[in-house]
Amino acid sequence: MVIAADILLAERCLKAGATVLRHDGKPFDIGSALATRAIMEDLRAGMTGSETVPRRSARPTARGSCRRSTG
Repeated sequence: MVIAADILLAERCLKAGATVLRHDGKPFDIGSALATRAIMEDLRAGMTGSETVPRRSARPTARGSCRRSTG
């Protein structure tokens, strides 16, 4: 039995036939953990550090500037 937080270590242990638990005592779901790790790796690879997230415009939109008349 192995207790691990490291995804790649957990994968190697599972392949060797060990039972692997997460740090909180729950069984390690290696498929989900590997998928999440791959997605995060792809996201990090796409970031160059110079890119920023575009901000929303401070000016009101046409939909936001319309007001219902109360008359």
